[in-house]
Amino acid sequence: NSNYVTDETMSSILEGPRKEGQTESVEDDSPLSPKKFVRYAENGLLSGLPEVKDVASRIAAFNSDNPEIAFTNKWVERFLYGVGSHHAGMLAAHKAFVETLYRAQLMKVVFATETLAAGINMPARTTVVCALAKRGDG
Repeated sequence: NSNYVTDETMSSILEGPRKEGQTESVEDDSPLSPKKFVRYAENGLLSGLPEVKDVASRIAAFNSDNPEIAFTNKWVERFLYGVGSHHAGMLAAHKAFVETLYRAQLMKVVFATETLAAGINMPARTTVVCALAKRGDG
């Protein structure tokens, strides 16, 4: 069931980054390659290299602990730039991960549903509402 997050998965989300040296080796072409961190820090929305490293460590821990629902490289790169999304079509563990990064101020922009954007789950400083009616309301 995609609406259920196991205790183990939740623990990998909430425990945050692992200590130095605890992450597995990463291929050079992976977004989690330390060689790419400066690019994310210079071009992304995170506040410098320490935040990029923190996010990368959290992603590496999550993916290592949850290989069956690991984030794809596309998602990893977005997170390392400080951008994410949150919607009903996502796995509960992925939504919890996005919420955790946002609450830790490690995600600066989140594309979300109006409920989330209104501050129910993650209080936002700025909200953009595209329409005052839901799809199908006429």
